[in-house]
Amino acid sequence: MNIEKIESAPIFKGLDRKSIERFIYNKDFVIKKFNKGDFILQQNSIYSSLYFLYEGSALTYMANSEGKQVDIESLKSPMMIAPAFLFATNNRIPVSVEAETDCSFLVISKAQLSSFMNSEPIAMDNFISAISNRSIFLSNKLRNFALESLKKRLIKFLIENENNLPSQQIMANRIGVARPSLSRVLSELISADIISMEKRKIVIKDRNKLLRFLD
Repeated sequence: MNIEKIESAPIFKGLDRKSIERFIYNKDFVIKKFNKGDFILQQNSIYSSLYFLYEGSALTYMANSEGKQVDIESLKSPMMIAPAFLFATNNRIPVSVEAETDCSFLVISKAQLSSFMNSEPIAMDNFISAISNRSIFLSNKLRNFALESLKKRLIKFLIENENNLPSQQIMANRIGVARPSLSRVLSELISADIISMEKRKIVIKDRNKLLRFLD
């Protein structure tokens, strides 16, 4: 196991390497490996162990019974999956987690993590900080969904992902909208000569005009 990769995780910030090694090399830990496209965790399942992303990337998303999907976040190592729900009274994970690439997770039981944080107050502070930062991220995402127009959400996404724009279906999932509605707004931006479609890929032609929509 690459300890340098592990110690770069926010929960271990400020801890000396020996303390991290004593925790990480616990023989009771489990490493689970997944192939691209595998389900890692299912929405609404009981979440009783912390999944610590060691290698690769994973996508978290919500879906309803009608098949509508909203992508929440693409997680990269070394990040924790839903840390706030591990100690919740109702500890059912609110998202599904799917492997975006081949990936592996260090699975840490709630009891093991609790014992570690009780012995290392810095880790406890880091864990609380991580949960607080996740709350801010999710609050901002909720605000965007609830208060911002589809066009504004789309423009933000285009600007933030200008050099690596995904397919329209993935884009629709990421901004939480039906594909036909997304196509309608894209057509408006194409008609205004702000973006273009080249070989099925979106190209931003006038970034300054896009930015004006955000004023």
